[in-house]
Amino acid sequence: MKRNSLTGKDTSVVWSSLLDETDFAPSLVTGAGGGAVETIEGTGKYLLGTSYGFRIYADNLVEAAYTGNPRYPFRFSGRDLDSIPLSREAIYGQRDSDTHLMISKNRGILGITQQGADRLAPELAEFLERFRSGKDTFDAGTNTFSVTSNAFETNTAVSIYALGNKYICVSTGDTPAAYASPQLYTECYVFDISLNRYGKIKVQHTHVMESRGASAGFNTLVFVDTSSGITQALILDKDSATTHLGVLLLGRFQGVRSRRIILEEVELESAGGSKEACSLHILPSEDGKNFSSAVTPYEKAMSSKEVKQYFTHTEGKNICLLIKGQFDLSTVQINFHLGGHS
Repeated sequence: MKRNSLTGKDTSVVWSSLLDETDFAPSLVTGAGGGAVETIEGTGKYLLGTSYGFRIYADNLVEAAYTGNPRYPFRFSGRDLDSIPLSREAIYGQRDSDTHLMISKNRGILGITQQGADRLAPELAEFLERFRSGKDTFDAGTNTFSVTSNAFETNTAVSIYALGNKYICVSTGDTPAAYASPQLYTECYVFDISLNRYGKIKVQHTHVMESRGASAGFNTLVFVDTSSGITQALILDKDSATTHLGVLLLGRFQGVRSRRIILEEVELESAGGSKEACSLHILPSEDGKNFSSAVTPYEKAMSSKEVKQYFTHTEGKNICLLIKGQFDLSTVQINFHLGGHS
């Protein structure tokens, strides 16, 4: 049996025949029909299916639940939204899924269910709001951070995707795509729903999808660039032959608000039972906000198999640890003492 084809137009909805998805002529025999949506506010902008019907995204959210009545097959109910969706790419929901993900105009990330809307990943939502006027950039060669200003707020290319109930992926791009061209994204922010953790992947892509093939692995995130024909899979396996270049920034660490901190020792313990192929750098700050030049500590040559041990004598109002390379850490331990008054 074919599925109905649904079309939203202004404040009304029409649905096609169950026999011919191009037949919209109203008929009790074929099931085609339509009508006004009385609970809608503004005009319908996006329509997405659910297991019990569909949702209309307008100035509010309209739930359409299937009734089984051939004359009035859908029951409409409206409720308020945080704000309208940012774009069509900022709404995601698998076919017949009851849960949709949405990035609103004010950059809030919402999980939409039949019971209501829940805010998700608040730290990432705050970053997306800031992304409109500036972009954070890390230079792995010089170990420095910079902010690229965007006075005209053109950094608005955002899309959302979910891998099951595990990951929420938000892709961002610097500039909107030209007419009839695929939107090119340069980074993808991944939020782990279960562990409440964030990560950023720098990869050029136009789409994010789930791999179901044995070559890339099942239930694996795949980044597709249709403009170049390149496809890359995110394989979360540190023992694979692929060389990774990850960056982890920990901190800021401060002992007492009115005292400076002096870092003496850092230990990195591997979760895999072998030394990590990574390097450690220390980023002190004299004003508590801006980083000073990175300091490279001395690595103890006779560290144990699982633990890399570093010695330093770095002082600042607060400090951050910068770890680069390929790593799967279980523990990071620092030894420090308080310095003079700041």
